[in-house]
Amino acid sequence: MKACRLPPPPAKWKGKCEFNFTACNNKLIGARYLITFGDGTPVDEDGHGTHTASTAAGNFLGQANGTNCCAAHVYVASLAHLAV
Repeated sequence: MKACRLPPPPAKWKGKCEFNFTACNNKLIGARYLITFGDGTPVDEDGHGTHTASTAAGNFLGQANGTNCCAAHVYVASLAHLAV
């Protein structure tokens, strides 16, 4: 998720990205791994969490590639910070 037009995370935010991944920015401000098996990172291996998070807090998009749709795509909270 890109962090277009977003201010820095709130000053009271004390979370962090618990893995070495460049996807954390002003949009994705935190990621934690809570399961005791797997690869030890909060990476979404099957895409469900990524899909759900982008629907809820994704950024504004223009016309999607490969469609005849003329409407812009706007998500629920496009200016929200996201911690997963």
